[in-house]
Amino acid sequence: MSNIQSAKKSVQLELAQAKQGRDYYQSRIEALEKALAQLASVDAAALTGTAVTRESAKKQSAGKRATPAQSAKSKGSAAKLPSTGGDFWVDLITDQPQSAADIMNAAFTKLAVTPTKEQKQKLGARMTAALTGLITAKQIKDSGARRERRFFK
Repeated sequence: MSNIQSAKKSVQLELAQAKQGRDYYQSRIEALEKALAQLASVDAAALTGTAVTRESAKKQSAGKRATPAQSAKSKGSAAKLPSTGGDFWVDLITDQPQSAADIMNAAFTKLAVTPTKEQKQKLGARMTAALTGLITAKQIKDSGARRERRFFK
């Protein structure tokens, strides 16, 4: 009888671990899909000469809906960040070369937000996607690599 209880407990633990893995990869999928949608918006805006807005990004990802578990996670997270669409990132770039950390600090100053860990991660993902799109669209320039990389107009 104890072998059955032991096996049952083992399967339950394995199931719990598998569900945690599934949740992790689901959140990664969402983040990557969002980054692709943002890049597509920036790319489309560069081709048409229009500004990228949160509404245009929403239209591109309108068919993707969060599951109830994912919605509960996002509702329970820290305060939401204001929109950073349009010219938000372009306006932070100057003629003087700046690191990504400098741009991130300027973004939080402009948003007037004292960032939480989750907000830093979220804004960092937004910034990475935006800077990549702006460089691709040749709206800004960069030099260096990794931590030595600098962005400027």
